[in-house]
This record gives sequence, C-alpha cells and structure tokens, in this order.
Amino acid sequence: MNKPLLIALALLLMTGLAAQVRTCYEIQYTDNPNGVSPFNGQSVTVQGIVVAEVFYTGTSTTNRGFVISDPEGGPWSGLLIFTNQYFPARGDLVQVSGTITEYFEFTEMSPTTSFQVLSSGNPLPQPTVITTGQLTNAATAEQWESVFVRVQDVTVTAVPNNYGEFYVNNTGGACQIDDQCFPRSGFSWPQMTVGQTWSRIQGVVDFSFSYYAINAGGMQELVQQD
Repeated sequence: MNKPLLIALALLLMTGLAAQVRTCYEIQYTDNPNGVSPFNGQSVTVQGIVVAEVFYTGTSTTNRGFVISDPEGGPWSGLLIFTNQYFPARGDLVQVSGTITEYFEFTEMSPTTSFQVLSSGNPLPQPTVITTGQLTNAATAEQWESVFVRVQDVTVTAVPNNYGEFYVNNTGGACQIDDQCFPRSGFSWPQMTVGQTWSRIQGVVDFSFSYYAINAGGMQELVQQD
C-alpha cells in the first residue's frame, strides 16, 4: 500500500474517532417527557469543563463525582461524571469515557473507563440565569439537570432542614438549595431566617427525591443582599 493512501486512511480514522467525542448537550438533550438520555445504556466519550470539582450523591464520602459543562453553557449543557477515581480541578477541560446511566431519573456517566485532563485553568461558562420557578415546573426543569445556573434576588422561604436543604423564591415557586458540593461532615449553612434575601445563588443542578436543586460549589457562590 502506497504512503499517500496510508496517510489518507489514517486521517480518515482520526476524523472518525474525533467525531465520536460528544458534548454534554448531545448526551442530555431529549424531547421525551421522561427525560431519559438518548444515549442511555451506551458507552460514550465526552468533553467538558469542570464546573463542580466534587459532587456527593449522599452522605458517604465515596459516593461522589464531578460535574462538567459545555464551554458555552446554557440548557442541557451539563453532565455528572459519577466516579471516585479521578480528582480534577475546577476549570480543567477533561475528556471522559464511560456508560450513560439513568440513576433514579438523574442522567450521569457511570462507570467511567478513561479520563484525561486536556488543559487547566480555563474560564468557567457563565452561569445561566433562571428563575426559581423554572426548577419547580416539571415541563421546564429537565433541561437544567447538571447545568451551571444562577438565581437572582431570591427570598428565603424555608430555612435549612436536617438534610442541609433550604428553599428560595423569586418567581413561579420556591426551589431547593442543597449542599452536595460541600464536605460531608463539619459543614453547615450560615444562620438565616425566612424572608432573608440573597442577591444571587449559583451552582449546578441535581435531581433527587423528585426535587431539582441548586448546589453551590462554595460559599463565594452565595451573595447575601445588603
């Protein structure tokens, strides 16, 4: 086989492999009312920027992963990578391979089969500004699953409960704020009262026990109104 033909075949193979790298949007987007990913049960490779370097799915420190986002953000742009094998930093551009799974209706990649940091120190996508009501309305909430979002000018309607969850509202219904990006022990929200206002709260959205919730990556993502 002559050299030009070998080069052409190699380029064709490389192009085919590159085309198989998915975006979070491709994996998450669905017009099916049940919200199930079109890639459910399939092995895929995805790239994204780490917007939450640790995300816990319960009380155990081993039940954890991280959340990635397409660089442009927006609806359907996030994905939970559920693994305790890799520890990327926020702002890392990563490429991960694994199986897409629906865990109690929450789309995630689990298990993972490969992981690579492509670059570090990248700017985070701008959080998409939504209303609290967009997370309480079943018709609109699915598109925000694992997405980096922000709610603004919100009022506390329920103070933190025993699970570290509290509720805020700005229009259309009160949404849950959760602590799944914070340490599993030793963390508690600052003192707050019903009626207290916050200029902004931002973080990644999860779905658990029939609630969509915003999970801040740190206290710097919650700004109390003066």
